[in-house]
Amino acid sequence: DDATLKINAAQGSFAGNLAGGLSIGVAVVDKNVKAMAENLYAYSKGLNIDAQNLGYVLTTANGVAGSGTGALAGSAAETIVSYTTDAHLGAHATVHASVLDDSGKLVGGSAQINAKSSFEHVGEAAGLAGSGTVAIGLSNDTTYLTQDTRAYVGKEAWLSADKGIAVHAEHTTDITNAVVAGGFAGTVAVNGGVGVNKLRDTTLAFVDEGAKLWLHGTTDASGKAAVIDISAMDTTTISSGNGGAAVG
Repeated sequence: DDATLKINAAQGSFAGNLAGGLSIGVAVVDKNVKAMAENLYAYSKGLNIDAQNLGYVLTTANGVAGSGTGALAGSAAETIVSYTTDAHLGAHATVHASVLDDSGKLVGGSAQINAKSSFEHVGEAAGLAGSGTVAIGLSNDTTYLTQDTRAYVGKEAWLSADKGIAVHAEHTTDITNAVVAGGFAGTVAVNGGVGVNKLRDTTLAFVDEGAKLWLHGTTDASGKAAVIDISAMDTTTISSGNGGAAVG
C-alpha cells in the first residue's frame, strides 16, 4: 500500500482596529497492511510473503492577521498516524520451498518473509501578525506516529528451503518540521513557535515458539553460502527548524 496525503489550511484577517486569524490543518491516517499464509501445507520451488506499507503526508497551516490596533495570528499543523505492517507464516503451517526433481533429488529456491514500512512527513506552520499597537503570532506543528512492523514465523510452523531463509522487518521514519512565528507592532509584539514529535516504534523479526527452520541446501542462487537470516532495522530521521521574530 502506497498513500500520499496533502492537507493545506490558510487564513487571513485584516481590519482597521482588531484582527484575528487562526488556521488548523489536521491529518489522521490509519493504515493496516498484512501478507500471510495461514493453515497451509505446501511444497513449492520458493516462498515469498511480502507486506509493504508506504506513506507520505504533507500538512501546512498558515495564519496572517493585520490591523491598526491589535492583531492575533495563529496556526497549527497536526498529524496523527498509525501504521501496522505484518508479514508472516501462520502458526502450525508447513511450507517446504523445495520439490523432488525427476532423479529424486530435493531441489528448490529460497523462502522470504519481508515486512517493510516507511513514513515521510513534512509539516509547516506559520503565524504572522502585524499591528500599530499590539501583535501576537503563534504557530505549532505536532506529529504523533505509532507504528508496528513485524515479520515472523508463527508458533510450531515448519519452514524449509534450499537456497536460503530470510525473515526481515524494516521501518523508516523521516520527519521535517518547519515552524515560523512573527509579531510586528509599534508598541508590543509577541511570538511563539513550537514543533513536537512523539513516536512509538516497534520493529520485529522473529521465529516464534516451537517453530522449525530447515535449510537443506549449501549455496544460494548466486553461489554464495546459503544462510538463515533473521533481521530487523529501524531508521529515524527528524529535522526541525523553528523561527520567530518579535518587533515592537
